[in-house]
Amino acid sequence: ESDRQTGACGSEAYAPPEQLTSVGPCHTTRGDIYSLGASLQHLLLGRIPMNAHDVPRDRSEEVLGMILLMMQPIPMCRPSAEELLLRPELASNILEKLWRRGSALLATLSEATPSEASTRA
Repeated sequence: ESDRQTGACGSEAYAPPEQLTSVGPCHTTRGDIYSLGASLQHLLLGRIPMNAHDVPRDRSEEVLGMILLMMQPIPMCRPSAEELLLRPELASNILEKLWRRGSALLATLSEATPSEASTRA
């Protein structure tokens, strides 16, 4: 008995085409690469992407190219996990974006939250 599921599954914004069309196994490593690309795209855009070509324009060509490669409609055209690990520019750009976004969120929360001193007065 196979432990692989078949049939349509996944969230439309993040699921690879092969999962949504019920063609082949529902969960594969190449499908995970697609979903990771969609998640990175969401992280860098700050919203759910509309399609694979909805990419942030303020990123390096390497990062944009990698996201598009990860979201190729044909599973065998996507990079493997090992190939992704050989692309350090991907991680550095994503971490930079996370840091900037986190810093901005922290500053906003600090301004919106009254300090202890002002709440005691």
